[in-house]
Amino acid sequence: MWFYPQSTSQDFLWSDLAGGQRVFITGGTLSYRGIGANVNISSAYSVNNWYHLVWTRTSGTEKIYINASEVNSRSESGSCNVSTIGAYINTPGYFFDGQMDEISFHSQGLSASDVTAMYNGGSPIDITSGYNTAHWWRMGDSYSGTAITDQVGSEPLTATGANLTNANVPT
Repeated sequence: MWFYPQSTSQDFLWSDLAGGQRVFITGGTLSYRGIGANVNISSAYSVNNWYHLVWTRTSGTEKIYINASEVNSRSESGSCNVSTIGAYINTPGYFFDGQMDEISFHSQGLSASDVTAMYNGGSPIDITSGYNTAHWWRMGDSYSGTAITDQVGSEPLTATGANLTNANVPT
């Protein structure tokens, strides 16, 4: 996914069905909360800039990439079922303050070379083939209203409390 934070407050990029696993920003640090303790991903980001985030898991090893650079890895067991994008499911009012684009889910873990190709020097690419893409939402690219079409699968998203725009997309 691509994200464009507009604050350093507690903002959530996604959370799982039970609300235990999540990626969030708090105090200017991007963090991941898995089954265990929080893992700080990066504090070297600023507001009003686009960032490419990849969280992938293969054979029990999670790797987190920002702008195609691996910033953390760890062993993790259990499963993650992302249910909410842009909010924390367990606490009303915790939303992401910013913009998101090019959100995708894949049926297999991504390699470092996949992540580099998808980052493409800061410009999104077509990922309909070659990356085991299961779902891909382009977000504001030529859409209006609240419906977000899945470019690969059949899982539509609904933008609740958000505006879709193609005025500010990663380039």
